[in-house]
Amino acid sequence: MEVAEYDELRGWDRRWEAIGTVLYKNLFVLDDEAPTAQSWVEKHTSETYRTAIRNTRVALVASPEEERRYKTSKIDLAITIELKKQLKAAEQAKVAFDPRAAAEKIALSKLRYSVKRGGKEVEVDLAKITPDELRALATGKPVGAKKPSKPSAPKSDEGRKVSSAIAKNKNLSGITVAERDRQLSFEGVRYDQVPELGRTLSKLSLDE
Repeated sequence: MEVAEYDELRGWDRRWEAIGTVLYKNLFVLDDEAPTAQSWVEKHTSETYRTAIRNTRVALVASPEEERRYKTSKIDLAITIELKKQLKAAEQAKVAFDPRAAAEKIALSKLRYSVKRGGKEVEVDLAKITPDELRALATGKPVGAKKPSKPSAPKSDEGRKVSSAIAKNKNLSGITVAERDRQLSFEGVRYDQVPELGRTLSKLSLDE
């Protein structure tokens, strides 16, 4: 089972490294059916573009052994924290910053974090730090901080009508509609979907 798991991780790592190369070198423009990064990801993977970006940078930085030991979510948070530090340093030094080149130099085994446990500051490595502690360091919010409440799915007739129209349009896949206090908000809208979203909404007839 362990050998099979490791083989699966190696395959996962190679696949996302290859996908990362396609995205980084803009090779997706050679695909006439999916000439943008987002459309190429949708065509060739079962993941969202956001998840694909996370997977490609994890595969770039971590080995299969590290992916097995630390897990993807923790590695992604660790990368976010390190890139923020390096970006800040680059801005202070007024030098160019290449996030991919910077990510390639991250050594996960050498990362150390100062966290507060039991009222004391302690130093831990990536294996011992918790996902919540990493998330707090990445966002600047304390551990256990509650996320702001999000709008719920549309409940009004008008909101449901808008949501249904978007759901029926295959060109608007990935867009979600939420409603709060009779106001609608849209999430997951790609730049290339904005014109189609506008056309779809303009065709709707909603009661005042």
